[in-house]
Amino acid sequence: MSFFKGLLIFLGGAVVGVGGTVGGVYIAASTMSLSGTAKLFGADLSSALKEDYANLTITEFIKKVSSKDLSTLGGISEITPMVDEFYNNLDSQLKESLKITLNKDTIYSTKFENLGGYLVQYIKDNAPLGGVLNLDSSSNPALLYLAYPKKDDGSYDFDKPRVISDLSAEGFLDNLLDNATLGDLLTIDSSDTTIYALRDTKINELEDGIQDLELQEVVEISVTSPLILQNLAETKVGELPSAIGNLTLGDVIEINDSSSKILKSLAGTKVDQIGGKIDTLKLGEMIEIGSTSPLILQNLENSTLATLESDIENLKITDVFAGEIWGNETHDAAHADAVWRYMLTDSTGTFRTDYKLCSDMDMLTANVKYNINAATMDSLYADGFISGFDPATLNKTINSVRIGDMTFAQFITAVNGII
Repeated sequence: MSFFKGLLIFLGGAVVGVGGTVGGVYIAASTMSLSGTAKLFGADLSSALKEDYANLTITEFIKKVSSKDLSTLGGISEITPMVDEFYNNLDSQLKESLKITLNKDTIYSTKFENLGGYLVQYIKDNAPLGGVLNLDSSSNPALLYLAYPKKDDGSYDFDKPRVISDLSAEGFLDNLLDNATLGDLLTIDSSDTTIYALRDTKINELEDGIQDLELQEVVEISVTSPLILQNLAETKVGELPSAIGNLTLGDVIEINDSSSKILKSLAGTKVDQIGGKIDTLKLGEMIEIGSTSPLILQNLENSTLATLESDIENLKITDVFAGEIWGNETHDAAHADAVWRYMLTDSTGTFRTDYKLCSDMDMLTANVKYNINAATMDSLYADGFISGFDPATLNKTINSVRIGDMTFAQFITAVNGII
């Protein structure tokens, strides 16, 4: 049961059937907790409402929820544990695929309308290249040089990895290649005396004679050598900068079926174009997204880092929750789940499918309040919000007014008038 379904049930007077009598309804609404009432119907609210809300009476619950700020995930999480479940799932996916951990406090406090932009910038600024490319101290030096800055002693600073946004910085890759030494880009053994002696020399400062040598004339290159050396074997040393710039990631490291998805997607991309390419990669090309992934990820599968913000902002609630709303039925109001129909129908009676996930939650809350208050007892019973009593009760009258024709508020008022 979703949070909103639970909310609707209890705002809509799910306790109408307690005891099967008018007096039971009144007592339950004003004295019994939501969780206690739900148990009378065989329901368990522990997965939909937090304990302090489940222990409120219906009257207390309606007052408290009406006063809450539901414009952030944090506001909603105070009411239902389902937000934490969603956050943990998304955090786990990003941690596994992009090696980043979300800042829960910030995610929970960011307004829905700003959430898309925050997530895109957070991924760019925090996803480490070394983590995304699965590098370690034994990885190809050219990738290590790309992914990590160096300390004063020449060793890589693995504690301060470069992030995705660094690659998009103006002049970053040019400056990196301009300052690269042979030792930065190649694994050089001390037995290769010629190139070993040049290991700390910047590539663009090699003397003319060395620059005219083919790399295979300077170092021994065989079928067991690193892939980057094999692809540069016939390249003159002086041409290495441009040659390296034209290498694809697949020329630099071995990429096969067991490699991460982002490596496979970048295999044909030139090394000096990786920054721009990452911005155009679809999310589904960066991480594994399947039928069991969260629906929000499935709907963003074709989004790029450049479009992710707007795509998140434009996600419709009916895109993300289509299964809950319609199941396998036709996507119209007549076939919608009754609970969702109360959320998606506005005060004019229009069933709307254009509500946005990040910005229109307050409208759904307003719809819930309006439709519950406007619905007759007949409608609430027909839609499954009240049960557990003889439906013939709806045909009884109070003060000459049929109970089934009353709204819930009118019913409570009528009951108060005879008690």
